Amino acid sequence: MKSFLLVLAFVPVICFSHSLPTDGLWKGYIVQDLDGNERNEKRQDFIVVKENSIVLFQFRELLSMKTGEILIKTNVDTLPLQATQQESVYSLSHNGRSLELRFINEQECKIFHPAFVLTFKKIQNLQKSKHSIEEYENFLIDNTLVEIDHPTNEILGRLSYTYLKNGKATYKELDSKSSWQSDYRVVEFEGYVFLKGITSAPIILQDIDKHILHGMEVDYRYDPAEIALCELDVLPKEGGSKPVTNKPFEITINQRPHQECLSELSADQLAAEMDIAKGITEKQIPVDQVQHSYECNWMFFHEKKFDGFAKATVKSLLEMDSSLCEIIAIPCGYYAERRSKDEDWYVYLHEERMETDSSYIIKKAFMWNNTYRVINEHKSKDVVYYEDYSLDKRILRKTWTYLNGKEAGITRIYDESGMLRKEIQHER
Repeated sequence: MKSFLLVLAFVPVICFSHSLPTDGLWKGYIVQDLDGNERNEKRQDFIVVKENSIVLFQFRELLSMKTGEILIKTNVDTLPLQATQQESVYSLSHNGRSLELRFINEQECKIFHPAFVLTFKKIQNLQKSKHSIEEYENFLIDNTLVEIDHPTNEILGRLSYTYLKNGKATYKELDSKSSWQSDYRVVEFEGYVFLKGITSAPIILQDIDKHILHGMEVDYRYDPAEIALCELDVLPKEGGSKPVTNKPFEITINQRPHQECLSELSADQLAAEMDIAKGITEKQIPVDQVQHSYECNWMFFHEKKFDGFAKATVKSLLEMDSSLCEIIAIPCGYYAERRSKDEDWYVYLHEERMETDSSYIIKKAFMWNNTYRVINEHKSKDVVYYEDYSLDKRILRKTWTYLNGKEAGITRIYDESGMLRKEIQHER
């Protein structure tokens, strides 16, 4: 019995003699169930391996029940490792559960939970930060940055980022006047400095080179990629590369005689059926709103009381109103409006969507009430943020939040100059 106890006492010492890969930062990748099937879960967690423990660092996004906003939070846990008799396998406990840490090789390890498996991979060619967190904050705050291809200075992507002192970042599309704000954090962990925003993947900051911030973007879906953020006002105004959108937000249509337009339509186009508001076909109400959806389906509306849809062919529709012929050519995904039958059409993207780590950003415009709307729809929570601007001047008019289908947080209403006029506090 004494010899058996002596063997147990020496087991941890023998096991910890295995060389642990204690250098570098490991990034969370996929989540799998015990059968190896990948689960659709976003991960923004990192670990550093110590001699007898691992330190777990996580970004979390929490909903503020007071304001309805999503805030970035961080969490750090130290998890002691206990040796096993199996090479490169250790046990650890987390939140009362016994887990297993297994090093597959020097570049990959896995944590086995009772119901799923977490994979971590070491971030290659990653060095600890050359600057302090205060130096990075001094560079970021009150500065507007864009992602560039270094050293050509060609602008990549479609957004600029302005970092404010209050922990908010303003995101603006470079080819339009629309913008929105969200939370951001600069955090130091084990010698690595992270920049994290709601609408972007974490960036591990590496260096500051005059007007350029160098880092490594660590999106949970892809391998880490080097990134360079440059101060917008130092880029050349002319001759430089400009961001290009897949679709322009606003388009114009050629004004020409209706008969010329009609002559270009084929027999198949004239015979195609469309969804048309009943008032148009039954009461001869003029069409003033047309939607050509992303699925390339058509719908024709009018601004008066809506009374459901009916089916009608293009030919029958044009016989009622030949001025509609010119919008038959607008691309899929666009919306057309006019104030009256005698005025020109205003054609714009019905919904322009941008996908971020945590949200869908949707842009809509409504000429009939001079509104330009930006919608931030969170993926993992039933929460949607709205911002309304005046369409002609792009001045903020209203912000509000929907949580689980109901208004939550604070609704803010602004006057025509953009000054706050009224706040409405909703129940949680």
